[in-house]
Amino acid sequence: MIPRRVMLRGFLSYKESQEIEFNTASLWMLSGHNGSGKSTIFDAVTFALFGCHRGGSQSAQDLINRESDRLEIEFDFLINDELYRINRTYRRTTKGGGQGTQQLYRQDPRTARFEPIADTDNRKGFDAWIAENLGMTYQSFTSSVLLLQGKAERLLDAAPKGRAEVLAEIVDLERYRKLFEVADGKRRELKQQLEGYRSRYADLPEVSDAQLAESQAAIDHADQVRKQTQERIESLRDQREQAIRWQEHSVRRNSLQTEWNHSQSLQKNADQIETNYRRLLELSSGIHHLDSIIMAKARVNSAELALKAAENARTTLMADQQRLTEAVQFATGNRDRLQSKLLKDQAKLAEIGVELRTLSATLETLRHVDDATSQKSAIANQIKHFPPDLEEQVRLTDSLVEERLSLGRVVPVLEAFERERSQLQAALRELKLTQAEADKIRASGEKLKAQHTAAKQKFETAQLQGKKLDADTTTARTLANEAYRALDEFSRLDGAKLCRHCGQPLTPHHFAEEKARREQQATQTEQTARRLELQQKAVNQEIQEAKESLDRLEPELQTLREQFRAKSQEATSLQRAIERHQEQCRNVVLSLPAAFQQKVGGEDIADWSLTKFPAPSELAGLRRDANDLENLRRRQQELAEKRRQLQLLRDRLGIVDENLKRLSVGLPKEDAATIRGRHAKLTADEQTLTAEIRGVQKEVTATQTELDQLGREMARLQQQLSENSQKASNETVARKLAFEQIERSRSALPAVWHGRVEKLGTGDLFDLKRELTALKEAKTEERNQELQQVRGRLDALKREIEELDGQLRGYPESVRVPPESFVKQIQEARAALTDQERIHQQAMQHRNKLDDLRRQRQQLVAQTADLERDYHRHESLAKLLGRDRLQRHLLRQAEQQIVDFANAMLDRLSGGQLFLQLNAGPEGHGADHALELEVVNRATGGRGINVTFLSGSQRFRVAVSLALGIGQYASKRHRPIESVIIDEGFGCLDRQGRQTMIQELQNLRGHLHCILLVSHQEEFAEAFPDGYSFQLQDGSTKVSRIQR
Repeated sequence: MIPRRVMLRGFLSYKESQEIEFNTASLWMLSGHNGSGKSTIFDAVTFALFGCHRGGSQSAQDLINRESDRLEIEFDFLINDELYRINRTYRRTTKGGGQGTQQLYRQDPRTARFEPIADTDNRKGFDAWIAENLGMTYQSFTSSVLLLQGKAERLLDAAPKGRAEVLAEIVDLERYRKLFEVADGKRRELKQQLEGYRSRYADLPEVSDAQLAESQAAIDHADQVRKQTQERIESLRDQREQAIRWQEHSVRRNSLQTEWNHSQSLQKNADQIETNYRRLLELSSGIHHLDSIIMAKARVNSAELALKAAENARTTLMADQQRLTEAVQFATGNRDRLQSKLLKDQAKLAEIGVELRTLSATLETLRHVDDATSQKSAIANQIKHFPPDLEEQVRLTDSLVEERLSLGRVVPVLEAFERERSQLQAALRELKLTQAEADKIRASGEKLKAQHTAAKQKFETAQLQGKKLDADTTTARTLANEAYRALDEFSRLDGAKLCRHCGQPLTPHHFAEEKARREQQATQTEQTARRLELQQKAVNQEIQEAKESLDRLEPELQTLREQFRAKSQEATSLQRAIERHQEQCRNVVLSLPAAFQQKVGGEDIADWSLTKFPAPSELAGLRRDANDLENLRRRQQELAEKRRQLQLLRDRLGIVDENLKRLSVGLPKEDAATIRGRHAKLTADEQTLTAEIRGVQKEVTATQTELDQLGREMARLQQQLSENSQKASNETVARKLAFEQIERSRSALPAVWHGRVEKLGTGDLFDLKRELTALKEAKTEERNQELQQVRGRLDALKREIEELDGQLRGYPESVRVPPESFVKQIQEARAALTDQERIHQQAMQHRNKLDDLRRQRQQLVAQTADLERDYHRHESLAKLLGRDRLQRHLLRQAEQQIVDFANAMLDRLSGGQLFLQLNAGPEGHGADHALELEVVNRATGGRGINVTFLSGSQRFRVAVSLALGIGQYASKRHRPIESVIIDEGFGCLDRQGRQTMIQELQNLRGHLHCILLVSHQEEFAEAFPDGYSFQLQDGSTKVSRIQR
């Protein structure tokens, strides 16, 4: 992860938007006074990434600026050469709490636009993306990448488990933990399945062939019984269907008989039905027209009354209109007269106003001329107090300050060079002494080795002789013992008749002769054995002496070897230190200006220890000159302030002269008193005329108001006349339409009503309507239609009755019963069939169960074998991936590489004095312990000590070296960190330590893509060319770019 840009708004001391970019360089210095908001940048970074800050993850509303109601952070960073952006906001709510948002974006390289990443607008998706792509938590980030102010040694102070967690995230051990969890989870799952399979197999009973045959017989019997019951059910269903049809025909026969009886009744009342129907037709054809005629007559009477009322209203309205017309004419004449007078007075007032404005402008110009003359005199008196050679003094002081600034940057570099050169010369002297001591030890070792070789050869020769004598002595002693045994055995043969050894007669002579021979043989073998035993003793003594000599020489030789090895290692370390100091000298000289490089001797020098410049006296003189910078700066600031004040006075004098020239143009020749008198007279005339105009305007307004009122009354009369005329027209049309309606209805009225229509009134019409309603309610029309239908259907109804009687006679007696009588029999048969189906189903289920049991046992045998193989594979895989195997190996490998990287840096930061080594710790520590470190101080004997007992500056050097070592290691991983941030802490270093730290940090620019430093020390900050300055202005932090 490489920071590229940070934008803050409303965050702590950042009230207004401030933006910081890290694109153009790899090493940046953030400088400013304490409390100016430098460290707040990194609070914003951690809040953007993790939602955390130095105060924790709670009370985020405390991060909002006191004068703001919300905060916003944008953080741009690179991962794998892709640019991402985090936008995080937080606002106060009305209930006193807070509410925030977060969103991740990825830049499209084709359009350079930032596109939102899905699901990162919610907290869960955002945190998951950070964990997956950044691979670090807040704790590990602030322990390895970000060394917070006052917490640089956080990783050193952490417990072994905490350091292991940080290292695990850097190594990305989580991937292997997940693999282990997957493998172990699969192992547990397989074990559980395997135990389940074995338990299931043990619980499954065996199935014999006899059980299968018995089950099949039960199925066949149940199937036969079931078919018989099904046939009986079908027979009962057929009988029930015939009973249903017999019942339907019987019901139809009864319905037809009822219809026949009703038809006979209608035939008896036929005359009355037809008479009522004719009266219904007569009333229906005339009632509508009669109603229309009576209603139209009523409308004619109403229209004639309305026309008479409209004519009376029109006469009244015309008289009112004449009165209003006369009033309007009078008011119009009065208004025109007043407006004419108003126009004349306003024209006169305008002439006075123009002349007054001209005189007012002239008076104002005269006042400005007097003020400008006074200012010019005062400014000229102030300019006289400044020295005439001020510009020359400023130029000389600026030149001296620039020279001292350059010298101030060069002196620390020269001091670093002189320090490296001194260390180089000391290392060369120490190397010479070490090589001389190694040569002396080598000579002693070679002499002692020759003695050791001779003693070893003597020992090996004696060992060979001893082994041969051991064998010979053992053989000789065995032969002597055997000879004595044979002599003793022969001696016990005295008195025997035969010799058991040769089979000859055992005469006294033979006995004496054989015994003497055996005694001689025993004596000879005994002498040989004793001689060899004496020789064996002498050789053993020689072996013992040679071994004692070897035992004495070997420790001495081993001591010399160890001494030589130690001196060789010391010489190798010194040689590396010399090479490092040579390279450091060259790097330091390359950072000097060209003039000083030439003084040193150029950049291509084989041995920097031979250079002479700078000598201590030269360096002291340069240091004195550089230390005079503050006095020169104060002088420079004083002169700059004087020059600024002088320039301001000259600028003001020029402006005053310009104003005087501009104001003098166009002034009249009259004196000021005449102009002021004329201005006063015109002002009085203007006030008098303004009062008269206001009075006339009030009269015009009153007259116009009266005209408006008369106009509104005239409009109201016109509206009333129009409405009255429209009403009369409408009533005339209505009367005409009513007469037309009467004629149309009379023409359409049937002839039977013509003689009665003129005599009918509203009461007669009501009686006719009531009679018509009574006929309709009696269903006269329906009864007449029914009568006509019955007359044509009697013959067909009689034939249908006779046909049904024939069909009913054809049904057998067994089905001439209600169909419900078969339902019970069918239900009983169905119940029996259900029981038989159940029995058949049970038999089938039993057979299927037996088949399933046999098949399951066969499947379980095969599946158990497969599971056992799979289980053993995952068991082995889980062990290999576990924390005590692969995870521990990866941690140990990573911590050793990190310590190597850190030692390379610590060696330079401590001048070769300190180096780190891993403390192995108790046996059995797995992946939950890491980076258990000891620090070896070569100056105090080389024994490892705990980092707790280091001084503050030593702990800071170790912490920075360890963080940079982690950064260098992680830069080669699949999730490279490639950045380090050091927030303050440089104040614990002395001047020499700070210069060394400056040089090493500059050398790191080729190893890490982004190094961010924070310091309030001006001397330290000025050593770096790229950075930002932080200042508090009106309670808000302002950031400005610095390039040196």
